[in-house]
Amino acid sequence: MVREYNKNYVPINVADSPKLLQSEEGKTYLPIKMAVNSKSNSKTFIGIIDIETGKIISKTSSGKTGKDFYDVNQKAWQNKEGLEDILDQNDKLSNKHFNFVWSAFWFTKKVQADSLASKYPKVYDILSKGSLSELYFLGTEDVRLKISFLKLVVPKGENIFKNLTIPESSSKDGKEHIVQNEEEFLEYYQSNLGEK
Repeated sequence: MVREYNKNYVPINVADSPKLLQSEEGKTYLPIKMAVNSKSNSKTFIGIIDIETGKIISKTSSGKTGKDFYDVNQKAWQNKEGLEDILDQNDKLSNKHFNFVWSAFWFTKKVQADSLASKYPKVYDILSKGSLSELYFLGTEDVRLKISFLKLVVPKGENIFKNLTIPESSSKDGKEHIVQNEEEFLEYYQSNLGEK
């Protein structure tokens, strides 16, 4: 794909966060970082992958560039109000031996996740392979899907929602809420980043 765009370019990084997926006029786009050549001091360029065609373009039909996509990413990072960020308050997930960051999930060490292993053995097997084995939730996900997945890796009976603060910008009514359980969380949570 990169060579087709420019035979002298090499890929550096494709954003793996669904928060960088953007749609306009019925098309979906994702930024890709490329270098002019493979030398360490080479200039870089951010292109845009048109997901439907599989081609790299320099601008969308409205004139957005790859840099514009990353600017959206910066704002989202500064606001830190996605599901994963809210659940990570007070290190609720830090001792679970996995990371769940911007819709990417991976084990930080070999872990026994019986619910995941019994319900989705192939997923568990892949995630257990090591540090480069990751699961990505691509596209606009339903927050309930993410929560149902977390239930497969968090010990049964553990309440990861207790005393969580939903900020104003992520609540359905624009007010801050402190919730105690999953039901309250789902009652008030409304992401400003496309989650349901």
